[in-house]
Amino acid sequence: MARVYNFSAGPSMLPVEVLEKAIANDPTFANYYFILGYVKEGLGLKDEAIVQYDKAIELNPDYVEAIFGKALNLYNRAVEADNKASEIQDNKLYQAERAKVDKMVLEAIPYFERVLELKPDDDQNLRTLKGIYYRFSSKDKEFERKFNEMEQRLKELGY
Repeated sequence: MARVYNFSAGPSMLPVEVLEKAIANDPTFANYYFILGYVKEGLGLKDEAIVQYDKAIELNPDYVEAIFGKALNLYNRAVEADNKASEIQDNKLYQAERAKVDKMVLEAIPYFERVLELKPDDDQNLRTLKGIYYRFSSKDKEFERKFNEMEQRLKELGY
């Protein structure tokens, strides 16, 4: 008999415990690691989520959801850091923080691009890549080319 858990009551470690038991019973099933990563991310355990996404990807290198989960985790960290940086009044400190944010965004790109290879018509991924490429397009012609490519692909898909 399947069990149904109510997650709407707020963060709980119960799903983590259930998934850890499932993994102990079948440590080669990539889906468990992906779901555990997703749950841990929802609990604010971002570093632990990355570990789980990595394990899912190790077991299934073409696991789009796990790759996208990792990409979003890395990118969302950059967005959070960018939001904090925008509050800095001192321009020199602000520029230093922006450089760190840029490195964080660049770290996410290979994962978004891998998703693009596996799922070329995923509009969420295309939009995210378009935004990332735009961010760097004024500094690098390759990013400008990729930005234009994403824009064209989205138009072709009707977006």
